[in-house]
Formats: sequence, structure tokens, C-alpha cells
Amino acid sequence: EVWCIKQKNDCVLSGGDDCCLRGWDKRSASRIFSISAPHEAGVTAINFLNDDLILTGSYDQHARLFDLRKPTRSLAAIDLGAGVWRFNKGPSIDSFLVPCTQAGALILQLSLSTSYFTKLVQYSGHNPDSITYGAAISSYCEDIVASCSFYDNSLHIWRLPSIIPSAVQR
Repeated sequence: EVWCIKQKNDCVLSGGDDCCLRGWDKRSASRIFSISAPHEAGVTAINFLNDDLILTGSYDQHARLFDLRKPTRSLAAIDLGAGVWRFNKGPSIDSFLVPCTQAGALILQLSLSTSYFTKLVQYSGHNPDSITYGAAISSYCEDIVASCSFYDNSLHIWRLPSIIPSAVQR
């Protein structure tokens, strides 16, 4: 079962319940790679950072950085404490708002120069028996975040702390 798909130029990537990250070249319609390691659970999120680097998220609770020129091993990884559902635009150019199933939502920062992940803030106001599947930063007030959870049908509105880099960097 396919959980996510992303395209940039002629490259199409998919992640699935079988733990695999797959890549295709649209010009040839043939698969150029299929890898399951290091993912230990379904691949649920993919985000292109540039033409060569991608970010993946998985139900194995990890976010990983890959170079598509050598996709067989990750350049960096971080355990986020719960399954990663998606990567949404964060408050700065190098950050992401990440709904993390049973762990609420968090702001993840990635330094491309050092390939280092940092968890900047985590919102854990959702019921831990529910699953956080959505999150977005307000386009009107850049320190306001909405996140929602599945089983209890709740929507939470919360404010980013002032330690988070300014959205002006977007």
C-alpha cells in the first residue's frame, strides 16, 4: 500500500507500508531504486529539499536525510518518539512542522551544512490515545499553529515559543 508520493522534475518517489522508498525516472518509466533499509516500518512522508536531498519519515519514528545520488543509506536520522505522518512547512526555511502520531506535533530543524537534526519544540497537548495526523502554521499569524488528532476528532490551536526562528527567513 502506498502511503505517500512526491515528484520533482523527472524524479518520482513513493513510500509504502512495505517499508520501501522507491524512485522512478519519468523519462524512462523504469524504477531507478527500491530500498527498505534503514526504514523499519512504513514510509509515510517524503519531502524534496533540493534536486539531490530528500527527507523521509516513517512509522518507525524516524526522520531521515538521503542523498538521491546514493540512496542506499541515510546521511542523518533522528528518533522523533512516534510515527512521522507528514512534513509541513515550518516557521523558517530550514524547519518543518511534523505531525507525529502519538507524540503530538513538533518543529524539526535540519542543518544541511552539517546534516544535523534538532527538535526545537514539541506540542504534546493532544490525547496520547489519539493520533496527530495534521498540522499547519497560520498564514495570517506566523506563530499560531493548528494541529488535529484522529480518534478524538480534536483541533488544537497553539502558539510557537519565541525561541523559534522568525518566519521572515522563509
